[in-house]
Amino acid sequence: MARGASRAVSAEGLAPSPDDRQTAEALAQVVEAAGEADVVVMGDARDAAGVAGALAAYLGLPLVAGVRDFAADPDDPGRIVAHRKTDKTLETLLIAVPALITVSAVENEKNVPSMKQMLAAKKAPVEKVEGRALPATEIEKTAQRRPQVKRARIFDGPVEQAAKDLVAALRADGIL
Repeated sequence: MARGASRAVSAEGLAPSPDDRQTAEALAQVVEAAGEADVVVMGDARDAAGVAGALAAYLGLPLVAGVRDFAADPDDPGRIVAHRKTDKTLETLLIAVPALITVSAVENEKNVPSMKQMLAAKKAPVEKVEGRALPATEIEKTAQRRPQVKRARIFDGPVEQAAKDLVAALRADGIL
């Protein structure tokens, strides 16, 4: 709200599901119950990467993922201007509304809302829309763990010896 949104809607009573399609269907019902929206915004979720695409499909909206920032197009109220970073470039996109946008976290945000904007946003009403309970799914999470991380190795000494040690280590690990 501190960024200029005219309203916010909170989905109440929805528990996460390991089934991205099912989660998207439930969110689509919440969005439809909330009424007309120019832009539906959600965070990028690595744990549920399929939700945004499925939600856009359910709502019949174009999807622009990985957006760093966006604003209304000053020249055309029917569009928004968005920026997203790819591996090699920073894209500027003109997007016709309505649309669904996923936003990426930005490490060093440049245009931080003022204290006045943040306090006003905190006081703004958030509409609550009750989500429906999700039915049982055929997907069951049976375990969750952090992946094993191999420790880095440093090869000290003269360059020739370090190179020999590196090649030996790569062979021992089955890489060479």
